[in-house]
Amino acid sequence: MLAQAQEVCFMKAAKDQMKDSVIAKVAAQTGDYYAAALKLMQKDQARPCWDKDWIPLVAAKQAGFLAIAHYYQSLVHKAVLEYGEELSHLKAATDLIVNSRKCFDTVHWPFRNTELAVQRAHESAKRDNDFIYHVVVPEAKKLAAIPRASLVKQVQPAFPLSHGFIELFHPLVPNPTSSCTIC
Repeated sequence: MLAQAQEVCFMKAAKDQMKDSVIAKVAAQTGDYYAAALKLMQKDQARPCWDKDWIPLVAAKQAGFLAIAHYYQSLVHKAVLEYGEELSHLKAATDLIVNSRKCFDTVHWPFRNTELAVQRAHESAKRDNDFIYHVVVPEAKKLAAIPRASLVKQVQPAFPLSHGFIELFHPLVPNPTSSCTIC
């Protein structure tokens, strides 16, 4: 649920057109949360609990949000005229978006627009680098890690949820049963 909450924060940041560096940080953290969720979902005890489509969907979202993070980080590098790093991030984003499509290639794949934006940006940056800049493109492994920004946290709810809480169905439950549930 943390991943989904962080995804909502990402959508809000992207919709509000925040700085590219902020969106990259939020998207990278979203990908990390989906990676953690995927790891927990693949444990032997939890695997039977999920429908067969859930694990590929979570894997696709993890790769997709990391691709989005690399895309926005490439925009940050483009703004400061670091064309080699821009192209390297776009290459990483392209690889991740292809991986995402392989994980969950259905009609409901959530990263169609991202795929088109990454492809266009990668082709444009590659063409510009080949004809104009001739900058050496570093490997993706040698790039600085994209910083993370967690906008959500896990909290345990306290019961009762509010002061003056009255259980509506308490009078309908037999007395021995209600005394057991209160303990």
